[in-house]
Amino acid sequence: MNIKLISLTAALAFTSAMAQNYAGNPAETVNQAPAGQAVAPAPVEDSAQVQAPAPTPAPAPAPQAQAAPTDTASNSPFDVLRGNAYNPIENQAAASTVNDNLASPYKMAGAKFVYLEPTDDFAAVAFGTDLTKFLVFTNHENLGIITAGIAKKSFGFAVDFAFAKDLVLSETTTAYDKTSTTSRTVGKGDIIRLTFAAPLGALDFTASGYWETFDTEKNISTEYKDFDSKSESEEDNDFWDLGVNAGISNTPSGKDMFWSLNLALKRHENYTETSVNKNESEVTHPDAYIYIQPSFNIGLSVLQSSNARVLLGLNTRLPIVFYDEIKDENSGNKDNYHSLGIFTSPNILAELALSECWMIFGGAKFDWTIFSMNQGEFISDYDDEYDMTKVEYTLISSKTNVTTVTAGARFQYKNFALEAGIEDSFYNNPFEGFNGNEFIGHVGGFIYF
Repeated sequence: MNIKLISLTAALAFTSAMAQNYAGNPAETVNQAPAGQAVAPAPVEDSAQVQAPAPTPAPAPAPQAQAAPTDTASNSPFDVLRGNAYNPIENQAAASTVNDNLASPYKMAGAKFVYLEPTDDFAAVAFGTDLTKFLVFTNHENLGIITAGIAKKSFGFAVDFAFAKDLVLSETTTAYDKTSTTSRTVGKGDIIRLTFAAPLGALDFTASGYWETFDTEKNISTEYKDFDSKSESEEDNDFWDLGVNAGISNTPSGKDMFWSLNLALKRHENYTETSVNKNESEVTHPDAYIYIQPSFNIGLSVLQSSNARVLLGLNTRLPIVFYDEIKDENSGNKDNYHSLGIFTSPNILAELALSECWMIFGGAKFDWTIFSMNQGEFISDYDDEYDMTKVEYTLISSKTNVTTVTAGARFQYKNFALEAGIEDSFYNNPFEGFNGNEFIGHVGGFIYF
């Protein structure tokens, strides 16, 4: 029998039973306007077909939120603070999730809750009266990351940090010589990020800047001495991303239509410098690049009733990547590459309030590479300027990619709420969770105060 039909039938039966047992008032609502798209940049697709490696995405901050709490409760059953299982398709007109509000910190003003999500090792708490304070624990690149911030209705500020640093001093001495070594290591995922957000009349503004290592960096200095000689060597790696993100949206004034405009900039540094007895050499690796990505999201309500709604959205981005020129003075080689594209994701989000305690939701997005172009040139063989092979190429592509569909449910009773979303893998093999794999996408619970 179809496993999806069995799952749906069981879920509806369970829902009906629980709604009868737990009839009561819904959780306290917070007037939340729509969520937005994360401003972290994504590389141009199909870059595996070009000579230079594809850029890695910027660290993924939570999606940029589009809602700030107000003192007035909304009459809509959907305008409540949601868990991170909600709206993975990033529909711009949807209600805000915890990650959304953390990404635009002024929207945490007035919040009083604790949220725990064991499936993603995520925990958040917000408290305070005149000034809201909030704290988040989660993981990033196999490191624990802490987010701390403050918020008022007029502004919000947050800092994220994760550290992985080592300093090793070593000295070996014999009767004839001595070797001293100093090693400094910064681990992959070491990050510091600052975020500021504020309402600006009919719009709101969010900006963030970050520095992160995408691979383990080492700086090793060695000094050797004996009776007759002395030598020194040093190796220094720069494997980091430095980026800024900024965005505006119509959150304060939006009603049936919501939009956001974002810009992401990133420098991906991939560089090694060595020195042996003052003789220096420098290497810029092929995937060093500068990344620029403007993006625009829009969402609106197309169907609405007292207990159901359907939201339609479109998320579009235009990434541009400029790779560093690679020069080889010995062979005369000079390589350079760049890529750009237009990518869009039409999306649908539907919600249905079954009772005061139960709500179900689901969404779908369609990924579409409207246009993608990669261009470059390099010298593959070089003897002198009259005997060389120069290659120039252009790759242009367009592709309708994949459709993704998600589903989930929310149970709320008084000041408690629980939300969960189902992964596609659950339908393919509902028992895989017992083998140590993820059973469902996200499960998170609130206690409101």
